[in-house]
Amino acid sequence: MARIVFQNVTKVFMDRVTALDNFSLSVADGELFVLVGPSGCGKSTALRLVAGLEHPTAGAILADGKPLNDLTPQERNVAVVFQNYALYPHKTVRQNLDFPLKMMKLARPERRRRIEEAAALLGLRPLLNRRPRELSGGQQQRVAMGRAIVRQPIAFLMDEPLSNLDAKLRVDIRAQIAALQHRLGITTIYVTHDQVEALTLGDRVGVLQGGRLQQAARPEEIYDRPANVFVATFMGSPRMNVFRAVLEKTGRGELLLRSGHHGWPLPASCRRAGSLAEHIGRELLAGLRPEAFEQAAREPQPPSLEGTIRAREALGHEHIAYLDCSLELLSDASLARLRHGEDQAAPHVGDPDQPPPLIVRIPAGEAPDPGGRLSLRPHFEQLHLFGPDGEALPPG
Repeated sequence: MARIVFQNVTKVFMDRVTALDNFSLSVADGELFVLVGPSGCGKSTALRLVAGLEHPTAGAILADGKPLNDLTPQERNVAVVFQNYALYPHKTVRQNLDFPLKMMKLARPERRRRIEEAAALLGLRPLLNRRPRELSGGQQQRVAMGRAIVRQPIAFLMDEPLSNLDAKLRVDIRAQIAALQHRLGITTIYVTHDQVEALTLGDRVGVLQGGRLQQAARPEEIYDRPANVFVATFMGSPRMNVFRAVLEKTGRGELLLRSGHHGWPLPASCRRAGSLAEHIGRELLAGLRPEAFEQAAREPQPPSLEGTIRAREALGHEHIAYLDCSLELLSDASLARLRHGEDQAAPHVGDPDQPPPLIVRIPAGEAPDPGGRLSLRPHFEQLHLFGPDGEALPPG
């Protein structure tokens, strides 16, 4: 087991693409840390740097305080579980598990002991004499895990190991990986693009975008207190609704959040102990997750919000409704430009006749059919506020 540390790591490839940019992170001994982000954000590069399959352009990577930069992959004693499992098709499961031990030049009795222990741990004993083509996807994944376990490494590195499995099997294997990692206590860095997988699996989660670490925290903090608009809209399914708003102060000293022709008084719980005073009169970005709404009375009254259902998705216990309303919602294109630091005040991009919808969760049986009207009451206790640059406003 080991504590893995990235110290100001930058990786620039020969085509001048910067995969990681001044990346710093500390993964605790025995922790299951998940790196999540969109394709091309640098998460797999970070994993390959730890494994020694790539070398940093600048910065250092350490394991328990010892630099790894100049060590070969074999000298680092880390085990990688790849997306495609990388099993030898002509070898049996036993031979696949035995191969890395032969490379380590361990004695036969020790190799046999480690194989039996891993097979018992992963339920592979009945499969030891089969070849990979005779195994299901979930069984192949367990063999790949077993091949990593028998090495008794200081760390596991997992590069999207569940992406080739069907949805139900992904959920089952995900739970098995979490239970196994906590049982073994081996430091694990797990890479995925699936934000649900990240939130349900990791002790902590690191969100990457454009080679930069946006936030690293426990899953609950990532979801409830996102550091910026990118984290807020990337983590959560469906994504958070983000709209332009202005803070106003009433004659009685109350704060009012205004978007379009809507104006809502903010409850005391989200006034942030006066920390918003300097933002009064400025345009901000406000966010509410789809679950931060409840259906209001049929006759809308302030502070209700009314909209027409554009589309609806039935998920059994609930519906996801997409509403046309008068909030100044940011489109996907505007959010993308915001994430990349482009002109924040620019108008929405896209079809002007099809503005972005408001996304809400509605209990089953309560959502009208498409074309119907829906009156909602926002829960502003769950409000997120961001500056024009997309960074979260600090709490008071």
